[in-house]
Amino acid sequence: KVHMRDFWCQPELDAQLRDALLRVRLLVHNYSGAHFSGRAGLRLLDAHGRTVGCEPTALVAAASGEEQAIELLCPVASPTKWSAEEPYLYTALLSLYDAAGAVLEVMPSRVGFRTIAIRDEQLWVNGVPITIAGVNRHDHDPDRGKSVTVDMMTRDVVLMKQHNINA
Repeated sequence: KVHMRDFWCQPELDAQLRDALLRVRLLVHNYSGAHFSGRAGLRLLDAHGRTVGCEPTALVAAASGEEQAIELLCPVASPTKWSAEEPYLYTALLSLYDAAGAVLEVMPSRVGFRTIAIRDEQLWVNGVPITIAGVNRHDHDPDRGKSVTVDMMTRDVVLMKQHNINA
């Protein structure tokens, strides 16, 4: 009857790309016929299941049929940054508790910390310039025309990767 209807996790790295803030916006909807009082909480786990940063909570008070927006902030010191080469993800556990402290609902979400920017006509990920080497690829075989086999496509992709083509 009362549940977390929606949420948004927004990881933000500081200007030095050293520390971060995980900002979570949460919508709790009360479908019951009575007023609801409780708490919402956030717990951030690293890839090994250890708690990282703080564990913020916020009061939830929603009248019957109403929805409450809640923001939870969790500072994280020196998070492991996400990149395509090393896709490190944390797990954010969003929890809803009733007034007695009993768990009503837990929703997990995978979260990665990264920044993407374009500076001086260059793509930067986590403060490092990225070079994109791409090709315009068309499936074609001299004998079969547009009908290529899986082995031919695999051979093409392996050849492209050997020559550092990443797009």
